[in-house]
Amino acid sequence: MKKARNWKKILFWILITALVVPVAVLLAYFPGQQTLLSLTLATGIGVEKLQDRVDEFEEKAIRKEPFSKEDKVFLKDFIHASSKLT
Repeated sequence: MKKARNWKKILFWILITALVVPVAVLLAYFPGQQTLLSLTLATGIGVEKLQDRVDEFEEKAIRKEPFSKEDKVFLKDFIHASSKLT
């Protein structure tokens, strides 16, 4: 009975490690806003909203309107996340 309990503990910690390590690596490789952007680009979940935002930037550029500081930060994160996925 004690051996079965030990195996359950070992299996539990293996599963926890298998879940935590990939998430930690993802957060380290794609810091901050890049995490959500990379998940959107990799899975396609929420891609419509992302495309709308990119279209807004395109329209701003065509009208030669200046980008805000927040716009520049988003574009920088978007480019970094995109380049790391390719």
